[in-house]
Amino acid sequence: SVGLDENSSAIIIAGLLISPILKPIIGFGVGFGITERDMIFSSLKNLAVIIFIIFSVSLLYFLVSPLGHNTNELSLRAKPILLDVLVAFFGGIAIMINFSRTQKLIAFPRVIIAFMIIPPICTSAYGFVHADPKFYFGAIYSFVLNLFFISLAIYLISRYLNFPSHYFIDTQRKKKFQRSIIAVAFLLILP
Repeated sequence: SVGLDENSSAIIIAGLLISPILKPIIGFGVGFGITERDMIFSSLKNLAVIIFIIFSVSLLYFLVSPLGHNTNELSLRAKPILLDVLVAFFGGIAIMINFSRTQKLIAFPRVIIAFMIIPPICTSAYGFVHADPKFYFGAIYSFVLNLFFISLAIYLISRYLNFPSHYFIDTQRKKKFQRSIIAVAFLLILP
């Protein structure tokens, strides 16, 4: 929030290094990949708690911030573009590649995911505080778009790596699920 408010990418990236949001997102994507319902619900619960905390802290910050004006960094998070989708998708792939390696790059996946997820949450808090629906809804859309495509990449890589499925899915249900993913992806990209 401070980085967004001061228009500083360096502060935003520094704050993202301590982000707790990576594991629930990975758990969500892999949970779908292996059809593990408990993992999906546990990850969603943890993700909801983390998002609530991030939004609440950001809300408090923007309520007391002496700056509180529109910056370029805030505007970028309220108007997602196709490049954001590509960064989110390939960021999800990079995370799975990183976690399949024996020597992991600890900060790299954290920064990618946090950069695509946390600033939009903070921007939505800014929009809420300033009663600006363009920022509020634009940032929420950006958040949902990024979360979906990161999770989609994690799901696809976990399927590609043949992670063992926990529940049997018949062919018809699997095809229906795959068509649903394609339809949701298209609907999210369309705006």
